[in-house]
Amino acid sequence: MNFLRMLTMTYLKRMRKKMKKSLKQIGRVVRLSSQIEKLCNAVDNMSQATCSLTLAMNPYGIPQVVKLLITCRRKF
Repeated sequence: MNFLRMLTMTYLKRMRKKMKKSLKQIGRVVRLSSQIEKLCNAVDNMSQATCSLTLAMNPYGIPQVVKLLITCRRKF
């Protein structure tokens, strides 16, 4: 009976170690996923800022500039 009990205890210890290892791996995956999400958000924000800056620096496309030049030329 003691042998069976010792075997069971050994098995339980091994299972606890495996569970701890699995939980650590899950924690790492969750942390990595969070870091990837933050990185994606940062890239998205940078992309939006670049687009906004480009629009602010150059609010007109070529057709609008041509029309603007034609109307300015008619005024003078």
